[in-house]
Amino acid sequence: MGNRKGWRRWPWWLLLLPLLAVPVVVGWLVLDELLTKAETATRAVSDIEAFAEQVKAWQIAAAAAVGAGGVITLATVFHRQALAARAAADARYDADEKRAQELFVKAVEQLGHAAAAVRVGALHALDALGQEHEGRRRAVMDVWCAYLRMPPPEKPDAEEGKPARPWWTDLIRPRRKTRPPPEPTPQEATWPAEELQVRATAQRLITEHLHPPDKLNRKKKQPKPSGAFWGAMDIDLSGAHLHYFNLSNYRLGKAMFDGVTFHGGAGFDGVIFHGDAGFNGATFHGNAGFELATFNGNARFYRATFNGNAKFQNVIFRPVLHGCVMFGGATFTRHAEFRGATFTGDAWFDGATFAGHAEFIMAKFARQTRFDMATFAGHTRFDGATFTTFDRTFDDARVLELGADHVLPQGWTVGADDGKPGRPLEGAATAPNVSAAEEDPEAS
Repeated sequence: MGNRKGWRRWPWWLLLLPLLAVPVVVGWLVLDELLTKAETATRAVSDIEAFAEQVKAWQIAAAAAVGAGGVITLATVFHRQALAARAAADARYDADEKRAQELFVKAVEQLGHAAAAVRVGALHALDALGQEHEGRRRAVMDVWCAYLRMPPPEKPDAEEGKPARPWWTDLIRPRRKTRPPPEPTPQEATWPAEELQVRATAQRLITEHLHPPDKLNRKKKQPKPSGAFWGAMDIDLSGAHLHYFNLSNYRLGKAMFDGVTFHGGAGFDGVIFHGDAGFNGATFHGNAGFELATFNGNARFYRATFNGNAKFQNVIFRPVLHGCVMFGGATFTRHAEFRGATFTGDAWFDGATFAGHAEFIMAKFARQTRFDMATFAGHTRFDGATFTTFDRTFDDARVLELGADHVLPQGWTVGADDGKPGRPLEGAATAPNVSAAEEDPEAS
């Protein structure tokens, strides 16, 4: 009992003294260690600076690594976005191409419809398709040209589909003797009125997209497509029947009009052909205008027939290397005017027939010129015509009107020294009642 009472007399806080002694001792040891390291650091300042530099280098390297990682991350994100955008664009392109192909096929199928209104609508559908999709313009133009090249559908027979009349009805009620209807002309039988409207629409659409704006038309170089102008495109209308076809001041690439029949006038004034132009076997039922046209390729009018006036004033024929301008076998029923025309390549008029006036006034021939076996039935004029070379021939040519006032190239006359009147002769004396140009001293 006594011991218990003595224990209770000690203060309770004395029990905390050992606990407080522990942190004091630990703090003293730590302070001593820090003081020791500080003293050591003071002695090795240079080592600390070196260590600091190393730390800075590691910091810079770490920052560069982090930056590179960020750049790589951003590049990866952008690449994924670009791939997604490209995939979306490809999907849209594929969808547009699929839709355009479907519209194209549907429109082409409608061109074979029996109703003219449906065919006209198909032509306009192709026009809208080509205007919206530049890559489809070549195909659209080919379809339009192919439609004009194809023969039109035949007219349905009015008697077809009707039930046959019984033979015995003639015994009860004989048929009336009526005057047979007049035979239709070939053009009426071949070209129904509604089909002419369809073809007129096709011609108009073709010409609309070959005419450059006025600002572009003044440029000498080939203009680029703009708006409704699709550029100087190649066209092939071989064998087509064209009515009042007008391409004045237009731009064309390679143009094929072989065997074309031009009903009414044909206008090619101011046209620039950027490729070969073929009119072989073409027939012009009206006047043919080519004034101020430029042919930047071979121009071929072999066996072409001009039933109206043929106007080639101030035309520039500029064929390619070793190319030529060919009017061999052509027939000019009325006047043929080549006033001021320029032929930079060979000009061949072999076998051509000039039934009216043939005017080559102030024309320029730069290379070989041939009028072999040509026939001049009207006035023949070469006033002021120039020939760069003397390679010009009139072998077996004929001038029919001996009394007319003909003017042949310098050094040539219409003579009869060989016993054949009307033959152009080089260096021969002037025939009676025929005035010729002065003879070229060098030619004689």
